[in-house]
Amino acid sequence: MAALRFAVIGCGAIAESYYLPVLTSRRDLCSELWIVDPEPARLETVSRQFKIPNVATSLSQVLDKIDAAAIASPHDTHFGISQTLIAAAKHVFCEKPLTPSVSEATELVALAEKANVILVPNNLRRYAASFREIKRIISDGSLGRPLSASWAEGGKYSWPTKSGFYFTQKSRNGRPPPGVMLDIGAHVVDLLCWWFGEEPIVLDCRTDSFGGPEARATLILDFAGVRTGIDFSYYQKMSNSYSIRFERGRISGGCYDEHRYTVQQESARPKLVKLAPRGMTYQEHAAQMIAEFVGAIAGGKQPFVSGRDVLPSIQAISEGYRCAKSYDAPWLPRFGK
Repeated sequence: MAALRFAVIGCGAIAESYYLPVLTSRRDLCSELWIVDPEPARLETVSRQFKIPNVATSLSQVLDKIDAAAIASPHDTHFGISQTLIAAAKHVFCEKPLTPSVSEATELVALAEKANVILVPNNLRRYAASFREIKRIISDGSLGRPLSASWAEGGKYSWPTKSGFYFTQKSRNGRPPPGVMLDIGAHVVDLLCWWFGEEPIVLDCRTDSFGGPEARATLILDFAGVRTGIDFSYYQKMSNSYSIRFERGRISGGCYDEHRYTVQQESARPKLVKLAPRGMTYQEHAAQMIAEFVGAIAGGKQPFVSGRDVLPSIQAISEGYRCAKSYDAPWLPRFGK
């Protein structure tokens, strides 16, 4: 692999915790590094923290100085920044979601393929050892056909956001701005689309939005007969678990458990399967994904997760928001809306 000249676009929490620790320590991946953010004070803080001398307040200042960029800015900026980078023949590693809009995401994929540049979304959950093993079991049919599935993930919101953009977004296309379903769902729905190998149909979507970003959402999907219920929350502690029922058994596990899961074959006792001593740390994930991104560029082949791969999940989430209804709230008429 040839080391690349990188820019990290956006200097918020994800840049601090994920991209910059790797890119500043791996000269085999990054030969020169720029950080870009419109806020000079934020640039100064991050520059000092990571000892990065190359700073810029706009992407245009660095386009001729880089080979690739990691987009770590709010999701509503992903489309425009990616467009600019691809038009300049730069490779793109983009935070999830690739974009909130399926039409924008489809356009980016087409532009990247035409320009022959690599476009990678940071849908890192596909890399977890337990989730890859579940994909194998579904594909080889050892438990028979999947029949139904469930996923519940949520707790008190604790991401150390610098901008708070999820809670300050404006309405878009006459609809409330997205919240937890786009944030956590970008990972979860993509994983389910990959597991089942199908483009889902949205059966139902309920949220607690009253014009702002939702903090609680329920999405019901159908993956060619596999009915799947998904619950997300920013404030309610949930089971943080998943379950898949098959013709001849069941698989279950924890949403964040990357190295083990439980399998039960027909009437046998459940068996805990351990794949490794532990899951990967956040920065180990970053190092793996960035190394693969650089390798894909050097080797001219598609990465494990490409922009095109995540289009079905973006489509499903977009459709969920389009048809979303409020949770039943029979007390509202008493107190008014």
